[in-house]
Amino acid sequence: MKKILFAIWIVLAVSCSESFDPYGDLKEGYVLNCIIRGDTTLQTATLSRTYTVSNNDPYSSNIDPALKNATIRIWNGDSVIIMRDTVVAREPESKYKYPYRLYYTNKFVLNTGKELEIEARLENGIKLKSYTLPPPPVQFSYIDKNIPYKNKESAYFLWNTGIVDQSYVTRLSIYYLKKVDGIDKFMMREIPLRYEKFGNSLVPIFPKVTNNNFLSVGMHAITETMRLISEGDDNKGNYEIMAAFLEVIVLDKNLSAYFNATARNLDNFSVKLDETDFSNIENGFGLFGIYLRNTYLVPFTPQYIKSFGYKPGLGYADYPFENRNR
Repeated sequence: MKKILFAIWIVLAVSCSESFDPYGDLKEGYVLNCIIRGDTTLQTATLSRTYTVSNNDPYSSNIDPALKNATIRIWNGDSVIIMRDTVVAREPESKYKYPYRLYYTNKFVLNTGKELEIEARLENGIKLKSYTLPPPPVQFSYIDKNIPYKNKESAYFLWNTGIVDQSYVTRLSIYYLKKVDGIDKFMMREIPLRYEKFGNSLVPIFPKVTNNNFLSVGMHAITETMRLISEGDDNKGNYEIMAAFLEVIVLDKNLSAYFNATARNLDNFSVKLDETDFSNIENGFGLFGIYLRNTYLVPFTPQYIKSFGYKPGLGYADYPFENRNR
């Protein structure tokens, strides 16, 4: 027994005398991130190197990890775009003293149905690559004529892309004007799916990435959000409600896989103990993907708007709902 205890003491003594590095040796790597937005010619990308710090705070580094003088090309079918290297000033209160470096182009035109390829050639000759295929666009097939509609308990929206198990991000917001010092200021407030009681507070529950090709938002959530936009302000006449604004974003397979790996299973009460590593970049790390976006304006009924003391904004003539598919 004494020999065993002596052996354990020797192992512990040797182990404790050596410094312990929780990170190990840093293996140099390169990170390329580029998310293509299908409805604009302006696209951006970032390129950086991996780095480590002497403590547990990755934001404590004062060394700029961004890479410059690289050549980034994007192919979309037979067309190719070369992105330019530029810098953008950070906010004065930023902890980083160096400018934000990125690559951009304002000449991108999406060829739907054609494969997208990105290639970043670094100064040292290393090439990072990735590929994706644009998702099919969203086509709305049913939208409630107005909110509320026929005394329904929810507002309902339906769309189609022709593909099963497609991933979507949805958002329904209230567009309104608020008079501040005599000037009308445009504002927006997102409507959650519902509110849940937590202690003495109501907690908004917003939509997550979903494979459902529909969105149903309860009238209780819409009404509560309408009330909250003027909470604490007795002058309700300062608010002019324009419309509900529906956004549906369809993700490509790369972005769908990223959200499935990093965010799909989280809820408001989840605590994630480790960061999920996800990359679709050849010879490096990062994310390359594309999303398409479709939007729709849905009017509130004047009676509903006036019930809060607000002013109706746009009239029915301003909404082209007569030719909608219902």
